[in-house]
Amino acid sequence: MTRLILDSSVYISIAHPKDIFHSKSRSFIVKLQKKFTDTEIIVPTQIILEVANILKKTSEEILSIFSGGQIIYFDLVLIEKIIPYFKQVSLKTSDAIIVACAKIYQTELVTWDKKLAREANKIVRVYLPDEIG
Repeated sequence: MTRLILDSSVYISIAHPKDIFHSKSRSFIVKLQKKFTDTEIIVPTQIILEVANILKKTSEEILSIFSGGQIIYFDLVLIEKIIPYFKQVSLKTSDAIIVACAKIYQTELVTWDKKLAREANKIVRVYLPDEIG
């Protein structure tokens, strides 16, 4: 089974029709649903909050975006596992947390953010959505 974390940039581009990556992200999701039926989507709660902050939609609308994903909640045990990874990447805290979660949960990371991709690639496998397929 393939395990993926989709960065907030992917979710936001799917939800925003005017986003430059909107059509590519929607195509990626269609491919994922058709070709990769054995894929598990891991969703750290931080991604939900980032998407909610940017999209400014209701809780129900936001949570529906992530239905079907395995939600990862932050507790002290997970936080203790995340912190050591901050030394391995040069990213803002929110992105470093996502990379650490990808490593801890043994997932691949999908993002449109090129800086995040470059840094994350030091410790996890990273794809742009249009590279999968």
